[in-house]
Amino acid sequence: MDLFKRFATDREAELKGTWRDLGEGCELLVARWNNDNFNQTFEGLKEKHAEALNSANAAERERQYAEIVLQVMVDTILLGWKGTEYNGEELEYSKANARKLLEMRDFRELVATMSRQMDAYLIHKQAQAGND
Repeated sequence: MDLFKRFATDREAELKGTWRDLGEGCELLVARWNNDNFNQTFEGLKEKHAEALNSANAAERERQYAEIVLQVMVDTILLGWKGTEYNGEELEYSKANARKLLEMRDFRELVATMSRQMDAYLIHKQAQAGND
């Protein structure tokens, strides 16, 4: 087994994202979960809200963490799209629109799942995509 082919990922693709096809002409630009930008933004937001997180009860702390993760996804995971509509209207990419879409739980879970799929960021697959 070639472990390079199996595990070596493209750090630039992890940060800048890869295009993922949703069908019907819709594509999402998704960066990798836990990439350097993700981790830096997540830690920064945790630090910024540390006092509120530390003084909150368990339910409120969970809500605050969910809000932090949502913001981190807006800033570092869902980086663009093509062919996207929202309620029958074309939707241009912006962070505000990314937040609107990511507030939908099932869409957020889909994007999170995509961002965790190592295959989309493998170096040998990136090289193949460039040759196609």
